[in-house]
Amino acid sequence: MSDKQKGLIKAVQIVFPDSEHRFCVRHLYENYGKLFKGETLKNHLWAIARSTNSDKWNENREKLRADSQQAYDWLDGKTPNQWVKAFFSDFPKCDILLNNMSEVYNSYTLEARELAIISMLHCIMGKITVRHETKQREAVEKWSGRICPKIRKKIEKNAEFSGNCYPTHFGLGVFSVQSGNKTYIVDIPARCCSCNRFQLSGIPCNHTIACCRAERIDPEELVHKCYTIETYLQAYGWNIMPMRDISEWEDMNGIIVHPPVFKKVMGRPPKNRKKTPEEKKKKDGTVYLNKKGVTMHCSVCGQADHNSKGHDTHVAAQQQANELEEEEFEDPAILQDIMPHRVNPRLDPINCKGSMVYNMSHEVLLLFIFYNTCCKSILSVTNVV
Repeated sequence: MSDKQKGLIKAVQIVFPDSEHRFCVRHLYENYGKLFKGETLKNHLWAIARSTNSDKWNENREKLRADSQQAYDWLDGKTPNQWVKAFFSDFPKCDILLNNMSEVYNSYTLEARELAIISMLHCIMGKITVRHETKQREAVEKWSGRICPKIRKKIEKNAEFSGNCYPTHFGLGVFSVQSGNKTYIVDIPARCCSCNRFQLSGIPCNHTIACCRAERIDPEELVHKCYTIETYLQAYGWNIMPMRDISEWEDMNGIIVHPPVFKKVMGRPPKNRKKTPEEKKKKDGTVYLNKKGVTMHCSVCGQADHNSKGHDTHVAAQQQANELEEEEFEDPAILQDIMPHRVNPRLDPINCKGSMVYNMSHEVLLLFIFYNTCCKSILSVTNVV
């Protein structure tokens, strides 16, 4: 599993041509989230990735299509056997969707990256040696039973979900399990369930545990052998041998490897990778608010697009802009380029008899004369009286 880097894709095809190459869904969501925003579309993507059979996969795809046809078309171009559980091979007994294992290893060896090449290898070897020996001692002294503790916790969690499953025995270890509105088929001898979770992980699902309860079978007996303590001790059964002192190393007369050219850059060199907004969470689980797109306001004048530090500069620039506008308006040279509005008298409708504009203006003039005459006569009569 990788984060879909082009170099890794080619390397896996050459070195491991027959292996299954999966891609991390979180890195897929980073590209998906840039184009399609919103919590609903995000949940649709993860629901499709978590689909363990083709029916559930088609159902979740149709829900996505109902909300966004563009998002559906974008995901339709991705190969499903690289990021959807329903198309994973059941041989590895691994149904993970994230590349957390390599991320944990990178953070575990983070302090060794700043060292020189030999010191870095010594530091990484020391860390791996301590972890290897700790895992050996923990499995021998603290663990008991057949399977590892984390797998036992997963079985206990599935056993809680099996309370809503109602199995019906059809003979020869084959069951029909009613869970909610759906029916699943469980074959205990073949160790498979139609939900496909049992085959992918090698851990009995809640439908299988319900059948085991009806047949008085311990679910731990159906767990794949890769999760047993015996297999775990075989994986950590080999020691990392210590190295001799560097003064005792044999000279191999190889090519001298020089360090890369050091380039001094401005600022402090970054150590941590840039996190996405979904990863920036507080201790209580809430997400930090991002100020991207928020308009800045000044605490002195309350205006936008500047802060208190740039208040004096903003005021000076605004005064200078106002002075330039006043100078341009008061400049008499601008008035010389303005042409007066001249109208041809023959084309003016107010001078053409018979036009509507001429008649209306003539009526207004007559009314004004009549009104003026009436006012004079009334004033003359008033003076006589």
